[in-house]
Amino acid sequence: MKGKNIMLIIPELSLGGAAKSMANLSRLLAKQHNIWVVIFNREARIDYNISGEIIDLGVRSGKRFINKGLAFINRVVRLKRLKRKLNIDVSISF
Repeated sequence: MKGKNIMLIIPELSLGGAAKSMANLSRLLAKQHNIWVVIFNREARIDYNISGEIIDLGVRSGKRFINKGLAFINRVVRLKRLKRKLNIDVSISF
């Protein structure tokens, strides 16, 4: 095991500036650290080369306001558990 445990969080990895920046950062950080990339759901394709393990939270956001709120709470709870389980030192959200 090397360096710090770093979690990169992004809704999806399809085309876009944030996804491209996150992919570049994952490759740079993976040289010295342990990387986990967390996405909300894996329905969209992955358009960039990612370093590290990809973890799908499997939480979709609904169209109705109440569903979006429940999805947000569910994501927070799952992320908190995952951070504890993986002993994450640093998390970066995109």
